[in-house]
Amino acid sequence: MPSGFDVIVVGGGTSGCIVARRFVDGGARVLLLEAGQDIDPDDVPSDISDLYPRSYYNPDYAWPGLQAQQQADPASPPSPFTQARVLGGGSALMGMVALRGLSADYESWSKTVPEWSTAEVERTFVRLEDDADFADERHGRGGPIAVRRLDRASWPAFVAALGAASERAGFRYIADFNTDDRDGFGPLPLSRTASSRVSSASAFLPGWLRAGGSPRVQSGVEVDQLLFSGSRCVGVRATAGGQPVTFHADRVVVCGGAVFTPLLLQRSGIGDANMLRKLGIEVVTPLGGVGENLQNHPVVYLATHIPRAARQPRSIRQGFIAGLRASSGIEGGFGDLNAAYLNKSSWHGLGESIGGLGVSLMAPRSRGSVRLAQAGSSNRPEILFNFLSDPVDRRRMQFGVELAAELLADGDVRKHRHEVFTAGYNQVVRALNAPGFRNAALTTLIAALLDGPGFGRRSMLRIGMSTGALSERRLRDPMWRERTMLAGTFGTYHVAGTCAMGPADDPEAVVDYRGDVIGLDGLTIADASIMRTIPRANTNLPVQMVAMRIADLQLNSSYPHPSSSAGAEGLT
Repeated sequence: MPSGFDVIVVGGGTSGCIVARRFVDGGARVLLLEAGQDIDPDDVPSDISDLYPRSYYNPDYAWPGLQAQQQADPASPPSPFTQARVLGGGSALMGMVALRGLSADYESWSKTVPEWSTAEVERTFVRLEDDADFADERHGRGGPIAVRRLDRASWPAFVAALGAASERAGFRYIADFNTDDRDGFGPLPLSRTASSRVSSASAFLPGWLRAGGSPRVQSGVEVDQLLFSGSRCVGVRATAGGQPVTFHADRVVVCGGAVFTPLLLQRSGIGDANMLRKLGIEVVTPLGGVGENLQNHPVVYLATHIPRAARQPRSIRQGFIAGLRASSGIEGGFGDLNAAYLNKSSWHGLGESIGGLGVSLMAPRSRGSVRLAQAGSSNRPEILFNFLSDPVDRRRMQFGVELAAELLADGDVRKHRHEVFTAGYNQVVRALNAPGFRNAALTTLIAALLDGPGFGRRSMLRIGMSTGALSERRLRDPMWRERTMLAGTFGTYHVAGTCAMGPADDPEAVVDYRGDVIGLDGLTIADASIMRTIPRANTNLPVQMVAMRIADLQLNSSYPHPSSSAGAEGLT
Protein backbone atom coordinates (compact mmCIF):
# COMPACT_ATOMS: atom_id res chain seq x y z
CA MET A 1 0.00 0.00 0.00
CA PRO A 2 1.72 3.23 -1.13
CA SER A 3 2.23 5.67 1.76
CA GLY A 4 4.72 8.10 3.20
CA PHE A 5 3.35 11.30 1.67
CA ASP A 6 2.64 14.55 3.41
CA VAL A 7 0.20 15.72 0.74
CA ILE A 8 -1.87 14.00 -1.93
CA VAL A 9 -3.08 16.31 -4.69
CA VAL A 10 -6.11 14.86 -6.50
CA GLY A 11 -6.14 16.12 -10.09
CA GLY A 12 -3.17 17.30 -12.13
CA GLY A 13 -5.06 20.05 -13.93
CA THR A 14 -4.80 23.82 -14.01
CA SER A 15 -4.80 24.13 -10.22
CA GLY A 16 -3.33 20.77 -9.23
CA CYS A 17 0.04 21.31 -10.91
CA ILE A 18 0.43 24.60 -9.06
CA VAL A 19 -0.60 23.23 -5.68
CA ALA A 20 1.77 20.27 -6.04
CA ARG A 21 4.69 22.54 -6.93
CA ARG A 22 4.03 24.96 -4.08
CA PHE A 23 3.93 22.18 -1.47
CA VAL A 24 7.12 20.66 -2.88
CA ASP A 25 8.80 24.05 -2.55
CA GLY A 26 7.49 24.14 1.02
CA GLY A 27 9.34 20.93 1.84
CA ALA A 28 6.43 18.49 1.63
CA ARG A 29 6.48 15.00 0.13
CA VAL A 30 3.82 15.27 -2.55
CA LEU A 31 1.92 12.70 -4.61
CA LEU A 32 0.06 14.14 -7.61
CA LEU A 33 -2.67 11.87 -9.01
CA GLU A 34 -4.05 12.52 -12.51
CA ALA A 35 -6.79 10.48 -14.16
CA GLY A 36 -5.60 11.29 -17.68
CA GLN A 37 -2.28 10.89 -19.41
CA ASP A 38 1.00 12.39 -18.31
CA ILE A 39 2.76 14.95 -20.48
CA ASP A 40 6.54 14.80 -20.79
CA PRO A 41 7.69 18.38 -20.09
CA ASP A 42 10.59 17.91 -22.48
CA ASP A 43 8.43 16.48 -25.28
CA VAL A 44 5.06 18.26 -25.23
CA PRO A 45 2.70 17.09 -28.01
CA SER A 46 2.40 19.61 -30.83
CA ASP A 47 -1.37 19.98 -30.48
CA ILE A 48 -0.93 21.07 -26.84
CA SER A 49 1.97 23.43 -27.47
CA ASP A 50 0.32 24.97 -30.55
CA LEU A 51 -0.69 28.64 -30.25
CA TYR A 52 -4.02 27.62 -31.77
CA PRO A 53 -5.61 25.24 -29.22
CA ARG A 54 -5.86 22.13 -31.40
CA SER A 55 -5.66 20.04 -28.23
CA TYR A 56 -9.23 21.02 -27.40
CA TYR A 57 -10.44 18.80 -30.28
CA ASN A 58 -8.41 15.75 -29.26
CA PRO A 59 -10.70 13.27 -27.43
CA ASP A 60 -7.67 11.63 -25.82
CA TYR A 61 -7.37 14.66 -23.54
CA ALA A 62 -11.00 14.78 -22.32
CA TRP A 63 -13.33 12.83 -20.07
CA PRO A 64 -15.26 10.42 -22.31
CA GLY A 65 -19.04 10.55 -22.52
CA LEU A 66 -19.48 13.64 -20.37
CA GLN A 67 -22.68 15.54 -21.10
CA ALA A 68 -24.51 18.54 -19.66
CA GLN A 69 -27.88 20.18 -20.08
CA GLN A 70 -26.48 23.49 -21.21
CA GLN A 71 -28.83 25.21 -23.64
CA ALA A 72 -31.17 27.94 -22.44
CA ASP A 73 -34.22 25.85 -23.29
CA PRO A 74 -34.71 23.48 -20.30
CA ALA A 75 -36.42 20.98 -22.62
CA SER A 76 -33.28 20.62 -24.72
CA PRO A 77 -31.43 17.30 -24.37
CA PRO A 78 -27.99 17.03 -22.76
CA SER A 79 -25.10 17.59 -25.13
CA PRO A 80 -21.37 16.77 -25.03
CA PHE A 81 -19.42 18.91 -22.57
CA THR A 82 -15.63 18.91 -22.66
CA GLN A 83 -13.67 18.68 -19.42
CA ALA A 84 -9.93 18.12 -19.53
CA ARG A 85 -8.41 14.79 -18.54
CA VAL A 86 -4.68 15.30 -19.02
CA LEU A 87 -1.78 16.70 -17.03
CA GLY A 88 -2.24 20.47 -17.16
CA GLY A 89 -6.02 20.19 -17.39
CA GLY A 90 -7.90 23.03 -19.04
CA SER A 91 -4.70 25.08 -19.27
CA ALA A 92 -3.48 22.47 -21.77
CA LEU A 93 -6.68 22.51 -23.84
CA MET A 94 -8.50 25.81 -23.84
CA GLY A 95 -7.90 29.14 -25.55
CA MET A 96 -5.15 30.59 -23.29
CA VAL A 97 -7.04 33.84 -22.58
CA ALA A 98 -5.35 35.33 -19.49
CA LEU A 99 -7.91 37.76 -18.10
CA ARG A 100 -7.97 38.42 -14.36
CA GLY A 101 -11.54 39.66 -13.96
CA LEU A 102 -12.72 42.94 -12.47
CA SER A 103 -11.80 44.38 -9.09
CA ALA A 104 -15.49 44.24 -8.17
CA ASP A 105 -15.43 40.45 -8.57
CA TYR A 106 -12.98 40.03 -5.72
CA GLU A 107 -14.51 42.82 -3.66
CA SER A 108 -17.68 40.70 -3.63
CA TRP A 109 -15.66 37.68 -2.47
CA SER A 110 -14.09 39.67 0.36
CA LYS A 111 -17.52 40.54 1.79
CA THR A 112 -17.81 36.87 2.74
CA VAL A 113 -14.11 35.97 3.10
CA PRO A 114 -12.16 39.15 4.00
CA GLU A 115 -8.85 37.35 3.51
CA TRP A 116 -9.52 37.40 -0.26
CA SER A 117 -9.38 41.15 -0.72
CA THR A 118 -8.82 42.70 -4.14
CA ALA A 119 -5.34 43.77 -3.03
CA GLU A 120 -4.34 40.23 -1.95
CA VAL A 121 -5.73 38.75 -5.14
CA GLU A 122 -3.89 41.26 -7.33
CA ARG A 123 -0.62 40.55 -5.52
CA THR A 124 -1.06 36.88 -6.36
CA PHE A 125 -1.76 37.65 -10.03
CA VAL A 126 1.40 39.77 -10.17
CA ARG A 127 3.48 36.93 -8.70
CA LEU A 128 2.07 34.50 -11.28
CA GLU A 129 2.72 36.56 -14.38
CA ASP A 130 5.58 37.31 -16.69
CA ASP A 131 3.91 40.08 -18.70
CA ALA A 132 5.75 40.86 -21.93
CA ASP A 133 3.88 44.11 -22.57
CA PHE A 134 3.80 46.03 -19.28
CA ALA A 135 6.43 46.64 -16.60
CA ASP A 136 4.83 48.43 -13.65
CA GLU A 137 3.84 47.44 -10.13
CA ARG A 138 0.48 46.06 -11.26
CA HIS A 139 2.03 43.64 -13.75
CA GLY A 140 4.31 40.72 -13.04
CA ARG A 141 7.76 40.19 -14.52
CA GLY A 142 9.61 36.90 -14.11
CA GLY A 143 6.66 34.81 -12.95
CA PRO A 144 5.95 31.32 -14.29
CA ILE A 145 2.97 32.28 -16.54
CA ALA A 146 4.04 34.19 -19.64
CA VAL A 147 1.43 36.72 -20.81
CA ARG A 148 1.41 38.65 -24.08
CA ARG A 149 -0.96 40.44 -26.45
CA LEU A 150 -1.11 41.09 -30.20
CA ASP A 151 -0.76 44.82 -30.78
CA ARG A 152 -3.54 46.58 -32.65
CA ALA A 153 -1.38 47.34 -35.68
CA SER A 154 -1.05 43.58 -36.27
CA TRP A 155 -4.75 42.65 -36.06
CA PRO A 156 -6.06 40.85 -39.16
CA ALA A 157 -8.55 42.69 -41.35
CA PHE A 158 -11.89 41.44 -39.99
CA VAL A 159 -10.87 41.91 -36.35
CA ALA A 160 -9.42 45.32 -37.17
CA ALA A 161 -12.73 46.32 -38.79
CA LEU A 162 -14.64 45.24 -35.66
CA GLY A 163 -12.27 47.33 -33.54
CA ALA A 164 -12.88 50.39 -35.70
CA ALA A 165 -16.63 49.79 -35.58
CA SER A 166 -16.49 49.56 -31.78
CA GLU A 167 -14.68 52.88 -31.68
CA ARG A 168 -17.33 54.48 -33.87
CA ALA A 169 -19.97 53.06 -31.53
CA GLY A 170 -18.39 55.03 -28.66
CA PHE A 171 -16.12 52.44 -27.03
CA ARG A 172 -12.61 53.43 -25.95
CA TYR A 173 -9.46 51.47 -26.71
CA ILE A 174 -8.27 49.52 -23.66
CA ALA A 175 -4.59 48.59 -23.82
CA ASP A 176 -4.80 46.24 -20.82
CA PHE A 177 -8.05 44.63 -19.71
CA ASN A 178 -6.31 43.31 -16.57
CA THR A 179 -5.78 46.67 -14.87
CA ASP A 180 -8.45 48.81 -16.53
CA ASP A 181 -12.01 47.89 -15.55
CA ARG A 182 -13.73 50.31 -17.92
CA ASP A 183 -15.79 49.33 -20.93
CA GLY A 184 -13.91 49.24 -24.19
CA PHE A 185 -12.19 47.11 -26.81
CA GLY A 186 -8.62 45.94 -27.02
CA PRO A 187 -6.20 43.03 -27.30
CA LEU A 188 -6.83 39.88 -25.29
CA PRO A 189 -3.92 38.77 -23.09
CA LEU A 190 -2.93 35.13 -23.62
CA SER A 191 -0.88 32.68 -21.55
CA ARG A 192 1.76 32.10 -24.20
CA THR A 193 5.33 32.70 -25.23
CA ALA A 194 6.22 33.85 -28.73
CA SER A 195 5.90 30.30 -30.00
CA SER A 196 4.08 28.09 -27.49
CA ARG A 197 1.22 27.71 -25.02
CA VAL A 198 2.07 28.07 -21.33
CA SER A 199 0.07 25.57 -19.26
CA SER A 200 0.21 24.98 -15.53
CA ALA A 201 2.13 21.77 -16.25
CA SER A 202 4.80 23.43 -18.39
CA ALA A 203 5.10 26.41 -16.02
CA PHE A 204 5.14 24.62 -12.67
CA LEU A 205 6.35 21.08 -13.39
CA PRO A 206 9.41 21.53 -15.64
CA GLY A 207 11.64 18.64 -16.62
CA TRP A 208 14.37 19.39 -14.11
CA LEU A 209 11.86 19.24 -11.26
CA ARG A 210 10.21 16.05 -12.50
CA ALA A 211 13.62 14.41 -12.91
CA GLY A 212 14.14 14.77 -9.17
CA GLY A 213 11.04 12.71 -8.46
CA SER A 214 9.21 15.36 -6.48
CA PRO A 215 6.35 15.70 -6.80
CA ARG A 216 5.72 12.08 -7.62
CA VAL A 217 3.28 12.17 -10.56
CA GLN A 218 1.08 9.16 -11.22
CA SER A 219 -1.15 9.34 -14.27
CA GLY A 220 -4.01 7.05 -15.24
CA VAL A 221 -5.23 7.07 -11.63
CA GLU A 222 -8.92 7.83 -11.11
CA VAL A 223 -9.70 8.68 -7.49
CA ASP A 224 -12.97 7.07 -6.45
CA GLN A 225 -13.34 8.01 -2.80
CA LEU A 226 -11.81 9.96 0.07
CA LEU A 227 -10.85 7.94 3.13
CA PHE A 228 -11.57 9.07 6.70
CA SER A 229 -10.62 8.20 10.23
CA GLY A 230 -13.37 9.88 12.20
CA SER A 231 -13.55 13.44 10.91
CA ARG A 232 -10.04 13.43 9.46
CA CYS A 233 -9.25 12.67 5.83
CA VAL A 234 -6.36 10.24 5.74
CA GLY A 235 -6.08 9.31 2.07
CA VAL A 236 -7.86 8.19 -1.07
CA ARG A 237 -9.10 5.03 -2.72
CA ALA A 238 -8.46 4.97 -6.47
CA THR A 239 -8.42 2.81 -9.59
CA ALA A 240 -5.23 2.43 -11.60
CA GLY A 241 -4.93 0.11 -14.57
CA GLY A 242 -8.29 -1.41 -13.66
CA GLN A 243 -7.05 -2.33 -10.18
CA PRO A 244 -8.00 -0.78 -6.82
CA VAL A 245 -5.24 1.06 -4.98
CA THR A 246 -5.09 3.08 -1.77
CA PHE A 247 -2.88 6.05 -0.91
CA HIS A 248 -2.43 7.68 2.50
CA ALA A 249 -1.18 11.13 3.48
CA ASP A 250 -1.44 13.77 6.19
CA ARG A 251 -3.47 16.05 3.91
CA VAL A 252 -5.50 15.61 0.74
CA VAL A 253 -5.94 18.60 -1.58
CA VAL A 254 -8.71 18.10 -4.15
CA CYS A 255 -8.18 19.91 -7.47
CA GLY A 256 -10.75 18.17 -9.66
CA GLY A 257 -12.53 21.31 -10.86
CA ALA A 258 -16.09 22.49 -10.39
CA VAL A 259 -17.58 19.31 -11.92
CA PHE A 260 -15.48 16.50 -10.50
CA THR A 261 -14.59 17.93 -7.08
CA PRO A 262 -18.21 17.98 -5.81
CA LEU A 263 -18.78 14.51 -7.30
CA LEU A 264 -15.81 13.11 -5.36
CA LEU A 265 -17.09 14.72 -2.17
CA GLN A 266 -20.59 13.34 -2.74
CA ARG A 267 -19.27 9.83 -3.42
CA SER A 268 -17.31 10.13 -0.17
CA GLY A 269 -20.30 11.10 1.96
CA ILE A 270 -19.93 14.89 1.94
CA GLY A 271 -22.93 16.82 0.68
CA ASP A 272 -26.67 17.12 1.05
CA ALA A 273 -27.61 14.47 3.61
CA ASN A 274 -30.99 13.63 2.10
CA MET A 275 -29.55 13.15 -1.39
CA LEU A 276 -26.70 10.98 -0.08
CA ARG A 277 -29.04 8.76 1.94
CA LYS A 278 -31.30 8.25 -1.07
CA LEU A 279 -28.23 7.03 -2.97
CA GLY A 280 -27.26 4.70 -0.14
CA ILE A 281 -24.13 6.68 0.73
CA GLU A 282 -23.12 6.98 4.39
CA VAL A 283 -23.01 10.63 5.45
CA VAL A 284 -19.57 11.71 6.71
CA THR A 285 -20.57 15.34 7.10
CA PRO A 286 -23.68 17.15 5.81
CA LEU A 287 -22.83 20.15 3.62
CA GLY A 288 -25.80 21.20 1.49
CA GLY A 289 -23.70 23.49 -0.70
CA VAL A 290 -21.73 20.66 -2.32
CA GLY A 291 -22.64 20.57 -6.01
CA GLU A 292 -24.91 23.62 -5.81
CA ASN A 293 -24.23 27.19 -6.99
CA LEU A 294 -22.91 25.97 -10.37
CA GLN A 295 -21.97 28.92 -12.57
CA ASN A 296 -20.68 29.31 -16.10
CA HIS A 297 -20.53 32.02 -18.76
CA PRO A 298 -23.21 31.40 -21.42
CA VAL A 299 -22.22 32.34 -24.96
CA VAL A 300 -23.87 33.00 -28.32
CA TYR A 301 -21.82 32.97 -31.54
CA LEU A 302 -22.78 35.14 -34.47
CA ALA A 303 -20.60 33.76 -37.24
CA THR A 304 -19.82 34.92 -40.74
CA HIS A 305 -17.98 33.77 -43.82
CA ILE A 306 -14.87 35.87 -44.35
CA PRO A 307 -13.51 36.67 -47.84
CA ARG A 308 -9.96 35.62 -48.57
CA ALA A 309 -8.61 39.18 -48.40
CA ALA A 310 -9.85 39.64 -44.81
CA ARG A 311 -8.64 36.32 -43.41
CA GLN A 312 -6.07 35.89 -40.72
CA PRO A 313 -2.58 35.41 -42.13
CA ARG A 314 -0.85 32.12 -41.35
CA SER A 315 1.84 34.09 -39.51
CA ILE A 316 -0.71 34.80 -36.74
CA ARG A 317 -1.41 31.39 -35.27
CA GLN A 318 -3.50 32.24 -32.18
CA GLY A 319 -7.28 32.11 -32.19
CA PHE A 320 -8.20 34.82 -29.68
CA ILE A 321 -6.89 38.24 -30.62
CA ALA A 322 -9.13 41.03 -29.37
CA GLY A 323 -12.48 41.67 -27.79
CA LEU A 324 -14.96 44.07 -26.29
CA ARG A 325 -16.09 44.60 -22.69
CA ALA A 326 -19.51 46.25 -22.34
CA SER A 327 -22.01 47.09 -19.62
CA SER A 328 -25.67 46.39 -20.22
CA GLY A 329 -26.77 48.71 -17.40
CA ILE A 330 -29.67 46.33 -16.80
CA GLU A 331 -30.23 45.94 -13.04
CA GLY A 332 -26.86 47.59 -12.50
CA GLY A 333 -25.03 45.39 -15.00
CA PHE A 334 -21.40 46.60 -15.21
CA GLY A 335 -18.80 44.91 -17.38
CA ASP A 336 -21.30 42.09 -17.65
CA LEU A 337 -20.81 41.36 -21.37
CA ASN A 338 -17.80 40.33 -23.41
CA ALA A 339 -17.60 39.93 -27.17
CA ALA A 340 -14.61 38.03 -28.56
CA TYR A 341 -13.58 39.16 -32.06
CA LEU A 342 -12.79 36.01 -34.05
CA ASN A 343 -11.00 36.12 -37.39
CA LYS A 344 -10.90 32.31 -37.48
CA SER A 345 -12.90 29.62 -35.71
CA SER A 346 -10.91 26.39 -35.92
CA TRP A 347 -7.53 24.90 -36.75
CA HIS A 348 -8.41 23.77 -40.29
CA GLY A 349 -9.07 25.36 -43.67
CA LEU A 350 -12.78 25.80 -43.07
CA GLY A 351 -12.15 27.39 -39.69
CA GLU A 352 -9.84 29.91 -41.34
CA SER A 353 -12.74 31.12 -43.46
CA ILE A 354 -15.31 31.46 -40.64
CA GLY A 355 -15.10 34.25 -38.09
CA GLY A 356 -17.54 36.26 -36.04
CA LEU A 357 -18.38 37.48 -32.56
CA GLY A 358 -18.72 35.32 -29.46
CA VAL A 359 -20.98 37.15 -27.00
CA SER A 360 -20.66 35.98 -23.38
CA LEU A 361 -22.66 36.94 -20.31
CA MET A 362 -19.92 37.46 -17.74
CA ALA A 363 -21.99 38.13 -14.59
CA PRO A 364 -24.73 35.48 -14.75
CA ARG A 365 -27.34 35.35 -12.00
CA SER A 366 -28.69 31.93 -13.01
CA ARG A 367 -27.40 28.98 -11.00
CA GLY A 368 -27.21 25.26 -11.69
CA SER A 369 -25.99 22.09 -10.00
CA VAL A 370 -23.73 19.05 -10.29
CA ARG A 371 -25.08 15.89 -8.69
CA LEU A 372 -24.47 12.18 -8.63
CA ALA A 373 -26.88 10.26 -10.81
CA GLN A 374 -26.30 7.13 -8.73
CA ALA A 375 -23.85 5.74 -6.24
CA GLY A 376 -20.61 4.18 -7.40
CA SER A 377 -17.36 5.34 -8.94
CA SER A 378 -18.18 4.66 -12.59
CA ASN A 379 -21.22 6.92 -12.85
CA ARG A 380 -21.35 10.17 -14.77
CA PRO A 381 -22.86 13.29 -13.23
CA GLU A 382 -26.04 15.19 -13.83
CA ILE A 383 -24.85 18.66 -14.86
CA LEU A 384 -27.57 21.28 -15.06
CA PHE A 385 -26.57 24.85 -15.90
CA ASN A 386 -30.00 26.54 -16.07
CA PHE A 387 -28.66 29.17 -18.45
CA LEU A 388 -30.82 32.30 -18.72
CA SER A 389 -33.32 30.97 -16.19
CA ASP A 390 -33.05 34.32 -14.42
CA PRO A 391 -35.00 36.92 -16.46
CA VAL A 392 -32.28 39.52 -15.88
CA ASP A 393 -29.79 37.21 -17.59
CA ARG A 394 -32.09 36.98 -20.61
CA ARG A 395 -32.36 40.74 -20.90
CA ARG A 396 -28.62 41.22 -20.54
CA MET A 397 -27.77 38.53 -23.07
CA GLN A 398 -30.26 39.98 -25.52
CA PHE A 399 -28.56 43.36 -25.08
CA GLY A 400 -25.26 41.68 -25.96
CA VAL A 401 -26.65 39.99 -29.06
CA GLU A 402 -28.13 43.28 -30.24
CA LEU A 403 -24.78 45.03 -29.71
CA ALA A 404 -22.95 42.32 -31.68
CA ALA A 405 -25.51 42.54 -34.49
CA GLU A 406 -24.99 46.30 -34.69
CA LEU A 407 -21.22 45.89 -34.94
CA LEU A 408 -21.59 43.29 -37.69
CA ALA A 409 -23.97 45.61 -39.55
CA ASP A 410 -21.37 48.41 -39.54
CA GLY A 411 -20.56 49.49 -43.10
CA ASP A 412 -16.82 48.90 -42.81
CA VAL A 413 -17.29 45.48 -41.19
CA ARG A 414 -19.65 44.47 -44.00
CA LYS A 415 -16.80 45.01 -46.47
CA HIS A 416 -14.85 42.28 -44.67
CA ARG A 417 -17.53 39.61 -44.37
CA HIS A 418 -20.31 37.72 -46.18
CA GLU A 419 -23.41 36.13 -44.59
CA VAL A 420 -24.01 36.26 -40.83
CA PHE A 421 -25.49 33.19 -39.16
CA THR A 422 -25.87 31.67 -35.73
CA ALA A 423 -23.17 29.10 -35.12
CA GLY A 424 -23.81 26.02 -33.04
CA TYR A 425 -21.46 23.22 -32.06
CA ASN A 426 -23.53 20.63 -33.93
CA GLN A 427 -22.60 17.11 -34.99
CA VAL A 428 -21.26 18.23 -38.37
CA VAL A 429 -19.00 20.87 -36.85
CA ARG A 430 -17.88 18.51 -34.10
CA ALA A 431 -16.97 15.81 -36.60
CA LEU A 432 -15.01 18.20 -38.82
CA ASN A 433 -13.00 19.52 -35.88
CA ALA A 434 -11.61 16.10 -34.98
CA PRO A 435 -7.86 16.09 -35.65
CA GLY A 436 -6.41 14.20 -38.59
CA PHE A 437 -5.28 14.37 -42.20
CA ARG A 438 -8.73 13.45 -43.56
CA ASN A 439 -10.42 16.44 -41.93
CA ALA A 440 -7.58 18.75 -42.90
CA ALA A 441 -8.13 17.82 -46.55
CA LEU A 442 -11.93 17.79 -46.35
CA THR A 443 -12.20 21.20 -44.66
CA THR A 444 -9.82 22.72 -47.18
CA LEU A 445 -12.11 21.47 -49.95
CA ILE A 446 -15.25 22.81 -48.23
CA ALA A 447 -13.55 26.17 -47.70
CA ALA A 448 -12.75 26.36 -51.41
CA LEU A 449 -16.40 25.64 -52.27
CA LEU A 450 -17.58 28.33 -49.85
CA ASP A 451 -15.41 30.80 -51.73
CA GLY A 452 -17.58 30.22 -54.78
CA PRO A 453 -20.85 31.93 -55.78
CA GLY A 454 -23.02 33.30 -52.97
CA PHE A 455 -26.00 31.03 -53.69
CA GLY A 456 -23.91 27.90 -53.31
CA ARG A 457 -22.21 29.20 -50.20
CA ARG A 458 -25.51 30.01 -48.50
CA SER A 459 -26.87 26.57 -49.34
CA MET A 460 -23.82 24.85 -47.87
CA LEU A 461 -23.94 26.97 -44.72
CA ARG A 462 -27.62 26.13 -44.18
CA ILE A 463 -26.97 22.42 -44.54
CA GLY A 464 -23.85 22.09 -42.43
CA MET A 465 -23.17 25.00 -40.09
CA SER A 466 -25.91 27.55 -39.64
CA THR A 467 -28.54 27.16 -36.92
CA GLY A 468 -30.53 30.18 -38.10
CA ALA A 469 -31.54 32.26 -41.10
CA LEU A 470 -28.85 33.78 -43.30
CA SER A 471 -30.84 36.79 -44.50
CA GLU A 472 -28.98 40.06 -43.95
CA ARG A 473 -32.14 41.93 -42.97
CA ARG A 474 -32.54 39.59 -40.00
CA LEU A 475 -29.67 41.39 -38.25
CA ARG A 476 -32.06 44.32 -37.74
CA ASP A 477 -35.03 42.16 -36.73
CA PRO A 478 -35.67 42.24 -32.91
CA MET A 479 -37.59 38.96 -33.04
CA TRP A 480 -34.73 37.22 -34.85
CA ARG A 481 -32.28 38.55 -32.28
CA GLU A 482 -34.39 37.24 -29.41
CA ARG A 483 -34.83 33.79 -31.00
CA THR A 484 -31.12 33.71 -31.75
CA MET A 485 -30.32 34.49 -28.14
CA LEU A 486 -32.63 31.77 -26.79
CA ALA A 487 -31.81 29.06 -29.33
CA GLY A 488 -28.11 29.81 -29.72
CA THR A 489 -27.00 30.09 -26.09
CA PHE A 490 -24.80 27.30 -24.76
CA GLY A 491 -21.97 26.97 -22.30
CA THR A 492 -18.35 27.98 -22.25
CA TYR A 493 -16.02 25.84 -20.13
CA HIS A 494 -15.67 28.30 -17.25
CA VAL A 495 -17.40 26.18 -14.60
CA ALA A 496 -17.18 27.44 -11.02
CA GLY A 497 -18.85 27.73 -7.65
CA THR A 498 -19.89 24.20 -6.60
CA CYS A 499 -17.93 24.12 -3.31
CA ALA A 500 -18.08 27.78 -2.39
CA MET A 501 -15.96 29.58 0.21
CA GLY A 502 -17.63 31.07 3.25
CA PRO A 503 -17.82 31.12 7.05
CA ALA A 504 -18.75 27.97 8.93
CA ASP A 505 -22.19 29.32 9.82
CA ASP A 506 -23.09 29.91 6.17
CA PRO A 507 -25.36 27.04 5.02
CA GLU A 508 -24.15 27.45 1.41
CA ALA A 509 -20.44 27.33 2.27
CA VAL A 510 -18.32 24.20 1.76
CA VAL A 511 -14.81 25.48 2.51
CA ASP A 512 -13.34 28.25 4.66
CA TYR A 513 -11.00 30.96 3.39
CA ARG A 514 -8.04 28.54 3.45
CA GLY A 515 -9.89 26.03 1.28
CA ASP A 516 -10.36 23.59 4.18
CA VAL A 517 -13.63 21.65 4.05
CA ILE A 518 -15.86 22.82 6.89
CA GLY A 519 -16.25 20.29 9.72
CA LEU A 520 -13.38 18.06 8.58
CA ASP A 521 -9.62 17.91 9.09
CA GLY A 522 -6.94 17.16 6.55
CA LEU A 523 -9.10 17.94 3.49
CA THR A 524 -8.64 21.01 1.31
CA ILE A 525 -10.07 22.17 -2.02
CA ALA A 526 -8.07 24.43 -4.33
CA ASP A 527 -9.86 24.88 -7.65
CA ALA A 528 -12.65 26.84 -9.38
CA SER A 529 -15.29 25.14 -7.28
CA ILE A 530 -14.48 27.35 -4.27
CA MET A 531 -15.28 30.59 -6.13
CA ARG A 532 -18.35 32.12 -4.51
CA THR A 533 -19.19 34.01 -7.70
CA ILE A 534 -17.60 33.54 -11.10
CA PRO A 535 -15.19 36.33 -12.17
CA ARG A 536 -15.97 38.44 -15.22
CA ALA A 537 -13.16 36.73 -17.12
CA ASN A 538 -12.15 33.48 -18.76
CA THR A 539 -11.34 31.41 -15.70
CA ASN A 540 -7.91 29.96 -16.51
CA LEU A 541 -5.83 32.70 -14.88
CA PRO A 542 -8.25 33.18 -11.94
CA VAL A 543 -8.06 29.42 -11.23
CA GLN A 544 -4.27 29.62 -11.24
CA MET A 545 -4.54 32.52 -8.81
CA VAL A 546 -6.85 30.49 -6.54
CA ALA A 547 -4.44 27.56 -6.53
CA MET A 548 -1.47 29.77 -5.70
CA ARG A 549 -3.34 31.61 -2.95
CA ILE A 550 -4.74 28.46 -1.29
CA ALA A 551 -1.27 26.91 -1.31
CA ASP A 552 0.17 30.08 0.23
CA LEU A 553 -2.45 30.07 3.00
CA GLN A 554 -1.78 26.40 3.71
CA LEU A 555 1.99 26.82 3.70
CA ASN A 556 1.85 29.78 6.04
CA SER A 557 0.31 27.60 8.73
CA SER A 558 1.40 24.05 7.90
CA TYR A 559 4.80 24.08 6.20
CA PRO A 560 7.84 26.35 5.94
CA HIS A 561 7.85 29.09 3.36
CA PRO A 562 9.17 28.11 -0.08
CA SER A 563 12.94 28.08 -0.29
CA SER A 564 14.77 30.95 -1.90
CA SER A 565 15.83 28.65 -4.73
CA ALA A 566 12.28 28.90 -6.09
CA GLY A 567 12.81 32.57 -6.82
CA ALA A 568 14.42 31.78 -10.15
CA GLU A 569 11.10 30.32 -11.22
CA GLY A 570 9.18 33.39 -10.07
CA LEU A 571 7.26 31.53 -7.36
CA THR A 572 8.26 33.46 -4.23
